[in-house]
Amino acid sequence: MNKRLRWGCKWALSAMIVLTAFAATVEAKTFRWANDGDPTTMDPHARGDVFVSSFDFNMYEGLVRRDRDLKLEAALATEWANVNPTTWRFKLRHGVTFHDGSPLTVEDVLFSFQRAIAPGSDLAAQMSAVKEVKKIDDDTVDFITDGPAPILPKLPRQRRHHE
Repeated sequence: MNKRLRWGCKWALSAMIVLTAFAATVEAKTFRWANDGDPTTMDPHARGDVFVSSFDFNMYEGLVRRDRDLKLEAALATEWANVNPTTWRFKLRHGVTFHDGSPLTVEDVLFSFQRAIAPGSDLAAQMSAVKEVKKIDDDTVDFITDGPAPILPKLPRQRRHHE
């Protein structure tokens, strides 16, 4: 073997050893988390306490959410507007699917509202200003309130409607 080829083989072998050693130092580690209680439900509408909600936020998403600076940002809705003093309009994001692959629809938003105000839901009081949720088209839903509701965009998470 000539000198260059031997040097190239040594360099490649050294690089493989360094990369293997580096890979061993960045291996996955187990993450352990503890709390003094367990979530009491996986139903995002059944309980309104902070612990259950923070747990459920890992699985359910609202039309809007808060960013790191606590400002509203798009989530399942791409845009929203207070089109008149008693109507909030939300446009749904395209391409959102549930775990089973079915698409998010306006009917899912309607179902989530009905579930949020149903007996057994801790979120009914939060939705008490809403008197109707109405489908405008396949991508748009209106929340009609009984008076001005400036804090309405902070809504409960969406669930799959029952077919």
